[in-house]
Amino acid sequence: MSFSDQLPAARARHSDLLSRLTAAAYAPAALSAQTELVASLNTQLETTKQKLQRAETVARQQNTQRMQGSRFRRFAYRAVGEKETFKARAAKGESEYQTAVDEANTLRAQQETLETRVLHETDALARVKGVEAEYTALQTELDALYGSLFDGPTPEYPVEDAAEEALHTAQKHFQETRARYQGALRASQKLKTAHEAIQGLGVLLNEALLCAQVAVLGRERRSATMGADSCLERAEIRLAHLVSLVGMAMRLDGAVHALPKITIPRQTVAMWLIPSVSDAVAFKTGIDQAILAVMTAEADLVAQLNACRERLALRTAQGNQAAAVMDAAKLELERIRKAILEGGSVYVGGRPNELPGIVLNEMAAEKPVNELAGTTVFELSAEDQLAELPV
Repeated sequence: MSFSDQLPAARARHSDLLSRLTAAAYAPAALSAQTELVASLNTQLETTKQKLQRAETVARQQNTQRMQGSRFRRFAYRAVGEKETFKARAAKGESEYQTAVDEANTLRAQQETLETRVLHETDALARVKGVEAEYTALQTELDALYGSLFDGPTPEYPVEDAAEEALHTAQKHFQETRARYQGALRASQKLKTAHEAIQGLGVLLNEALLCAQVAVLGRERRSATMGADSCLERAEIRLAHLVSLVGMAMRLDGAVHALPKITIPRQTVAMWLIPSVSDAVAFKTGIDQAILAVMTAEADLVAQLNACRERLALRTAQGNQAAAVMDAAKLELERIRKAILEGGSVYVGGRPNELPGIVLNEMAAEKPVNELAGTTVFELSAEDQLAELPV
């Protein structure tokens, strides 16, 4: 069936879908608001229940204290001539008990009110969910209608083909930009972990240096060198982890480079068998050089973190711009398809009329990003904010 043959039936279906979509357009926002309201009411109800339990416990305790031994106490106070004191204390206990009972009654009434409201709002939420599901289904059907009619070449409406091609171009650019953004984000996370690893490496080397200094002074040289070597063994493991993290960051972001080489000194067999002052001094010197190498590598890593922060900010801005262009292209394509099915004027047979053509570079400027329907933006979660990276 040709495009012209499909058009009359498609226009009737299109008109019906738009009418029903307009009637249900409130549903997505209403569903979000109603969901928050029900969650808030449930939180209030749970809090009130807990307060009521505490109030009832206090009331029971007050009642128990009020009743326990009241007759004996009354007799004892009378016996010592303090009847009025007993009455005052009894009145105070009664007042405290009544206050606790009143508080419990108030909370019980609040709980009943909240339970009623929760039921009412939950029913309303179910109704809104139904409307929202219908809205989603109608939107899917509308998209399917547009796709069945317009996907691919549409010779009768070249402006629609131009808009479709502009959308495909914008989508491809968005995906490429998003891939670069995600690479920079994951690389920054690896570098952040690498910074923590290199700080731990520095701590281990400084512990080894303390042991080596003891060995140079000749105090328990063998045990001191063993302690230093134990620290260096753990430092080698930390160094391997550091190199692995930087390597992963390099694969994710081509702008990341390897850190300056760090060499961890280790004990020789001779140093174990016949420890000497000269060997201890040489060993300490090797640790000193390793610490200097770590300091140089850490400075380089911090510089790379700062550069990664700048690249990620740039790619975030580029991603937001690409998302704005893509969403503007979607809106333009939908506008043209809607105009065609509503019988509006578009480019027909190459003859210009009311609807403008597509200019990809101008679409993002037509509307602010926050006014574009379905705009996709790049945002960092709290743990991914590079401003929080240690430097």
